[in-house]
Amino acid sequence: MAECKQKLQNLRWINNPILYSGESAEQVFALDHQLAQRAANGEGPFLHVWRAKDVLVLGSRDVSSQFDVVQEHFRQKGYRLIVRQSGGALVPLDAGVVNLSYICAKSPGQLHADEDFHFLADWLRDSTGTERVMIGEVDGSYCPGRFDLQMDGRKVCGIAQRRYSGAVVVQAFINVEVDGNRRATLAKQFYELSAQSAHSQTPLFQIQLDKVGSLQQFSGIHTPEQFVERLRMTAKQRFRTIVMEEQ
Repeated sequence: MAECKQKLQNLRWINNPILYSGESAEQVFALDHQLAQRAANGEGPFLHVWRAKDVLVLGSRDVSSQFDVVQEHFRQKGYRLIVRQSGGALVPLDAGVVNLSYICAKSPGQLHADEDFHFLADWLRDSTGTERVMIGEVDGSYCPGRFDLQMDGRKVCGIAQRRYSGAVVVQAFINVEVDGNRRATLAKQFYELSAQSAHSQTPLFQIQLDKVGSLQQFSGIHTPEQFVERLRMTAKQRFRTIVMEEQ
């Protein structure tokens, strides 16, 4: 487990009990925006933990000229498509995925993006309770990035970031319960349909179904609640105090 050099100030923890779906899922991103404003004004840092089901969260580069066609296709299958303003690409969400945002103040002279990615990636890796977790991009997974968390070559977590004036929001999704194949299949269908609708021969990402996994497959964590409790334990090693905040 990583040794923290020094503990940070108080963490304000927002554990959102609602399982969001449909249009209501967009509320969580609005809350992140509000928390970023508070962080820029000297509050925080904050950790916002939430879950959603039947939602595909997209990055801006996932939106093609034929986006309406793709959106309607998935709407008929019961999925809501939401475009987030942070980096990254498509992420399928269901009840077995834990999402979180770490939000903190940043002055103009503290704009080293990798520092924030490293901080959250190390925290999440420690929270898995196993040293089998590696940090590094998983080629063939959805939303690939340098700070993916992977176990046995399968992606179990992805991290993206959005910067505001005076604050940064680092977002992560963690696949806790088993269903990596289903999530990868949704992503594969999205990119193939997007390419087909735009009359392109090449999807934006080539998704491989065996490149996505979950903590349940490779660690002793089997439920979202177990992971959130582990996250709380490792938070105590990083922050002086944890203040639970009502939404």
